[in-house]
Amino acid sequence: MNIDPWRFANIRWLASEWSKQFRQFTTESFGFTRQEIAGIMDEVYARGDRLLTLVLFGNWLLAFGQALMYRTWVVAALGGAAATGVFLAIRALCPRSPWARATAGLSLQAFVVLSIYQLHGLPAAYLYFFVAQMILISYQDALCFWPGATLFMTYLCWFSQSGRQAAPLFLDVPIPAPRLVFGLGITTLAVWLASYWAGLQRRHKLHAKRQAWALAASQMAMSQDMARRQEADETLQQYAADLEAARAEAESAAHAKSQFLANMSHEIRTPMNSIIGMAGLLLDTPLTAEQRDFTDTIRFSAESLLTIINDVLDFSKIEAGQMVIEPVAFDLRELVEEVGAVLAPKAGAKALELVVRLKPAVPRYVVGDPGRIRQVLLNLAGNAIKFTPSGYVLLEVQCPAHNEAECCLRFAVQDTGVGIASDKLQLIFQEFAQADASTSRKFGGTGLGLTISKHLVELMDSTLEVSSEVEIGSRFAFTLRLPTATVERRGDAGRLAGCCVLLVHPEGLARQALGERIESWQARCTYAATGAEGLHALETNRRFHVILVATRLDDMEGLDFGPAAKKMAGGALRVLLTSTADFGPAPPSESGFTRTLLTPVRSSLLKGVLEEGLKRGVQEEGEASSLEKEASAGGEPHPLRILVAEDNTINRRVAVLQLQRLGYHADGVANGREAVQMWERFPYDAILMDCQMPEMDGYAATAVIRERERNGSHIPIIALTANAMKGAAEGCLRAGMDGYISKPVNSNELRETLYQHLTVARQVNSLMGS
Repeated sequence: MNIDPWRFANIRWLASEWSKQFRQFTTESFGFTRQEIAGIMDEVYARGDRLLTLVLFGNWLLAFGQALMYRTWVVAALGGAAATGVFLAIRALCPRSPWARATAGLSLQAFVVLSIYQLHGLPAAYLYFFVAQMILISYQDALCFWPGATLFMTYLCWFSQSGRQAAPLFLDVPIPAPRLVFGLGITTLAVWLASYWAGLQRRHKLHAKRQAWALAASQMAMSQDMARRQEADETLQQYAADLEAARAEAESAAHAKSQFLANMSHEIRTPMNSIIGMAGLLLDTPLTAEQRDFTDTIRFSAESLLTIINDVLDFSKIEAGQMVIEPVAFDLRELVEEVGAVLAPKAGAKALELVVRLKPAVPRYVVGDPGRIRQVLLNLAGNAIKFTPSGYVLLEVQCPAHNEAECCLRFAVQDTGVGIASDKLQLIFQEFAQADASTSRKFGGTGLGLTISKHLVELMDSTLEVSSEVEIGSRFAFTLRLPTATVERRGDAGRLAGCCVLLVHPEGLARQALGERIESWQARCTYAATGAEGLHALETNRRFHVILVATRLDDMEGLDFGPAAKKMAGGALRVLLTSTADFGPAPPSESGFTRTLLTPVRSSLLKGVLEEGLKRGVQEEGEASSLEKEASAGGEPHPLRILVAEDNTINRRVAVLQLQRLGYHADGVANGREAVQMWERFPYDAILMDCQMPEMDGYAATAVIRERERNGSHIPIIALTANAMKGAAEGCLRAGMDGYISKPVNSNELRETLYQHLTVARQVNSLMGS
C-alpha cells in the first residue's frame, strides 16, 4: 500500500493545529496572570472538592445497595473504602490541587469499575462512566478527566479477548474485539466532549470574572474620577476664590498705586511749576553771565526732572495695562507743528535747524489719538535733538496712499546726530537701557522714552522702525492707518492767491519745507539762499507783500538784512525767522523787521502773516505803524485781560508774571469762588483755572460761569493742573473748560494756547453779536 508522504504530513500538521487550538481554547488566560487565574479557580476547585466528596460517599452507599442484591459485601466495602479514602487523603494533603482533581477522577472511575463488577457487566453499568464524566465537569479542568478514563480503558483492555484467553472475572465470555474498539472510541469521545465542556465552563468563568473585574475597575475608576473631579472642583473653587481675592487685592494695589502716582504727580509738579516758571522769568531780567549760567542750570535740571517724572508715570500706566488709545477727530497739521513749537527752544539753544515738513498730500483732519501721537513725536524728536550736536532734525509726515475713507500716514524723525551702532539697535527699546550704558556716558536720561514710544506705536497697530549709522545720524519711523475726518472747512481756498513772498533762508531742507507750505496756499514764493541773493531779488522786484528772513545767513546776519530790506521794500511785511525766543513778537524798531516768527513756523501764524501782508499791499510802513505795536505771537491786540485762579501763592505769581511778560494784563485770585466774583465784576478775555482749590474748585467754578453766561457770550477757560494721570484732560473738557495746560507751564505753550482760544472766542462772539 502506497502512502503519499505529503498528504500524511498535511494530516499531521492539521492534527497539530487542532491540538494547539484545543490547548489554547482550554488554557486561554483572558489577560490574567497565572497567580490571578489560580486565585479565581481556587473557588471553583474547592466547590468541586466538596461536590466530589458527596458524590463518592453516595457511590459508596450505592455499592452497598448493589451488594444487597449480588452479595458483594466485601468488594463493596473494600473498593468503596479504597476509592473514597484515597481521595480524602489526597484532598487533605493537597487541597484544590491538580493531584486532588486527578484522584477524584480515579476514584469516580473506580466506583464505575466496582459497579460493573457488581452488576456482572450489564450494559446499564456503563452509564456510570458517562455520569462520572459529567460530574467531573464541575472542576472546569480538562486534565482531570484523563486519569480515570485511562484506568477504565486499561481495565477494559486487560480483560479483552486479545489480552487474555480466559474470560474476565465478572464476564461470562471475553469481550469481542469490535465491541472493545467501539467502547474505546465511545470512551475517548466522551472524554473529549467532557474536556471541551469543562474548558468552555472555564472560559466562561474567566470571561465573566474579567467582565466583573472590568466593571469593578470601571466603577472604581468612575468613583475615583468622580472623586478627582470633586476634588478638582473644590480645588478650582478654591483657586477661583484665591484668584478673586488676588484680583481684588491687585485692583486695590493698582488703585492705591494710581492714587499715589496721581498725588505724587500733583505734589511734585506744583513746586516744579514755581521753579521752572521763576527761572524763566529770572532769565528775562538783566543778569550777569554767571547768574544767567546758574539760572539756566536750574531750569534745565528742573525740566530734566519733569521729563523723568513723566516717563515714570507713562511707564507705570503701560506696565499696569492702563494705557488705552482714544480716537477722536483732530487737526494733524496743527498737532505736528505744535510738537515743533514745543521743541524749538531746545533746538535753538543748540543752534540746530528743526524742520517740520508735511507733504501737501497729507490730509489735515484725521481720526486718531492726538495725545499719544504727540507724545511719540515729542519723544522721538526730543531724543534727536539731545543726540545731535550739529546739523538738523527733520520731523516729516508723508501720505503714501489714501482714499475717501482712510489714509496711510508715514511719520519719520531724522537727525544728523551721533548715530547708533547696529548691535545696539534692539537694546535701545528695552526699559532703562541706552545705547551707551557706560558710567562715562555723555547723554543722560531714564532710558524709558523709546520704550514708551514703542509701546504706544504698537497700541496703535504699528511698528516703530529704526535705521542708523554711527556719526551719520538716525531715522525713526512708523506708519499709521487712520480714518479721515469730515470737518467743515472755511471757504478760504485761493485767499492768498497773488501774495508774493520772498524767502531768504540758507538751509535747503528748511527753505524747501517752508516754501512748499506757502505755495500750497497758491501764493508765489521767491527763494534766496544768501542775503546778497535776497537783496538782488528786492532790487529786481520791489512788489513783495511779505519778506521772510532767517536769523543767520551765510554771508550776513538776518538783523543786518532788515534795514536794507526796509529801504528797498518798505511797504512789505518784514518777518524775522528765529529759532530762539530772543525777540518778542515785535523786534527792535532799528532792526527793520516788523515781526518775528519762531521756527518751525506754525501754519496758522504763517497764514495770518501772509494774509496781513497781502492786505497791506504797497502801503508805506508809516501807515501801518500801529501793527508794529501789537505784542504776542499771532498778532493779538494788547493788553488783553486774563484772570488767573490759583491757590498756590508762588504758582499764582509765576502765572501772572508770565502773562505780563507776554503783554497781557493779569489778575490773580486764590480760589474758584473769587474767580466767579471777579469774572462777574470785570470783562476778562480768558481765565486760567486751577482744578484743585479750596472753598470752590476749578470744575465747580467753571460750571457756575457756564451757567451764568448771557447772550451767547463765551469766555475761554483754560485748565491749569498738576494732574498728569489718565483722564485729567478729558475731565476738564467735560467740566466745560476749553483747553488744558499741564504744570509746569511753559511760556511758549501758554502763548500758543491763549492765542488759539482767544482767536476762536473772538470769532464766536462776533458771530453771536452780528
